[in-house]
Amino acid sequence: MTELGRKRKTVEQLQRKLESYLCAPQTYRHFEKRELLRLELNRVATNTDQLIALLKTYDISLMDNMDNMDNMDNVEEQAEDFNILLQEVELYIKTTKQ
Repeated sequence: MTELGRKRKTVEQLQRKLESYLCAPQTYRHFEKRELLRLELNRVATNTDQLIALLKTYDISLMDNMDNMDNMDNVEEQAEDFNILLQEVELYIKTTKQ
């Protein structure tokens, strides 16, 4: 649960950074990429919020309920998606600063 909370905060930071003037798109391609990343960050944020709410609602501890593989699969899938998205945002930021 703590890891999900940290991931959510990181997503918020990335959203703010992506919207900052430092990441303003210089080309149409950059604009399209930023919009795609913005949508993906919103999707990850929403999914993470829903997962946290679900875990809190049913008082599910992932470590205590290892037999509940659906939740573990969901968390692992979101973590993988998040890591890929993080790399894409970092690459976008790097290319806009050139």
